[in-house]
Amino acid sequence: MRSSPWRAGGIDTVIPRHNNFAMRRSLLLVFFWSLTLAPAIAAQQNPMPGMGLIAVGTSEEAQDIRNRLLAGETFTELAQKHSVDLSSDAGGYLGRTAITELPLEAQRVVAGMQPGELSPVIRSGDRYLLVVLLTEEETDIVEFTPAWEQQMTLADRAYQQARYADAEQAWLAALDIANKIFASDPRLPETMSNLARLYRIQAKYDKAEPFYRNALGLFETILGPQDGYVATALTNLGYFYMAVGKYSDAEEVFKRSLSIDETNLGPNDPELISTLDAMAHTYTSQKRYDEADATIKREMAIASGAGLPDYPLVSRSLVNLARLHLERQDYIEAEPLFKRAFDIVENAVGSNHPELQSSITGLAGVYSAQGKYSEAEVLYKSAMEIVEPALGADHPDMAAILTDLAECYRAQTRYAEAEPLYKRSLTIMEGALGQESPELIPILNNLALLYDAEGRQAEVEASVKRALNIGKSDESLLKTIRDNFPAIN
Repeated sequence: MRSSPWRAGGIDTVIPRHNNFAMRRSLLLVFFWSLTLAPAIAAQQNPMPGMGLIAVGTSEEAQDIRNRLLAGETFTELAQKHSVDLSSDAGGYLGRTAITELPLEAQRVVAGMQPGELSPVIRSGDRYLLVVLLTEEETDIVEFTPAWEQQMTLADRAYQQARYADAEQAWLAALDIANKIFASDPRLPETMSNLARLYRIQAKYDKAEPFYRNALGLFETILGPQDGYVATALTNLGYFYMAVGKYSDAEEVFKRSLSIDETNLGPNDPELISTLDAMAHTYTSQKRYDEADATIKREMAIASGAGLPDYPLVSRSLVNLARLHLERQDYIEAEPLFKRAFDIVENAVGSNHPELQSSITGLAGVYSAQGKYSEAEVLYKSAMEIVEPALGADHPDMAAILTDLAECYRAQTRYAEAEPLYKRSLTIMEGALGQESPELIPILNNLALLYDAEGRQAEVEASVKRALNIGKSDESLLKTIRDNFPAIN
């Protein structure tokens, strides 16, 4: 069966690839209907499906447009470019117009048409018309899209301002519309992806994971397993795995995402940067520094070659490269990279956005490693003042800062100040990831070192044994703590 001309080339939507960190790709509806049609629609007892109209001045032009529609071009775009009717600004959409509202010549033709059908060229006075009769599904999509788009825009704005409760409310409203109207449309998994990202950054992992998985499955079903949207959904799932410490799982989905994008876009397309950035972070977290270094250099070369703005991709690449230098104890190289990344992010999103955290805590780590503890302490506390209001006191990012600050205190033998910070960090991570998460092992190791310095051997043994029990299924997680406490089994 021939597809509806309204759907030719897609449901008259443009689905551009978007480079955002967890994904708000703008599904730009080419077509908007006028809300002034609503009273007329309500008044009809048996409303027609929506109709689209293109009117031009010659028979030849009309036939050419009809051929282009049948070849796959979209009705709305051609209406906007060529139609002389007043409906052209709305992509030719007339709403649920009664047949009697059409010119007499068109009424006779449309009366015999079926939903999804495109009319032949119809002469009406000095104009030549093409009419498309939408299916009920297409009509609903056109008419409900403005409300969906409004909620998505509100949610995006709230998210960028770190007003996460408002963002959640708007995205849930968009999801309600999408579930009812967009069951076989990419807008449904797009909405899910945004909610998943929101829940992930708030460490609501039990809510985030099903949205990530459902979005990926829907994108694969709707668009096919090699579509660019599937690549981004895989990258987003990888970010989730990283957040919960599943680095091998993250690496697997990042590689699949990268393979799709390289096949579709080539090896140097800017779309690859976000996935490469995530892979570099994964490698660094696993202390695979050579792979991280090569990946970061590749993403920065792509960004430079494409002339991309510094925020957000270049700034994140800088942070990754700086982290790598910090891990390698190359502090002279790390410090200016963290500072440059901070300046880029601050200029882009302001001085109180949680995305500043990575460059602030990274710079603090450089100072702490060099024994500049007072400078480090100021920066760690500054990061806490940014993160806690935005993400909450029990967010894993807060736990990371608390652990770093505790390490800074422990290095100065300020054990009484360090211990409650370690314990608070441990409590936060237990609440977010569970009592058996591998992410607890480094905190337990640090606590054990503190207890050992104070001669509290019973507590040393308890902390080490708990860490060993958590990591028993993966010995690679236990190398540091076994090196520190070889006598405890």
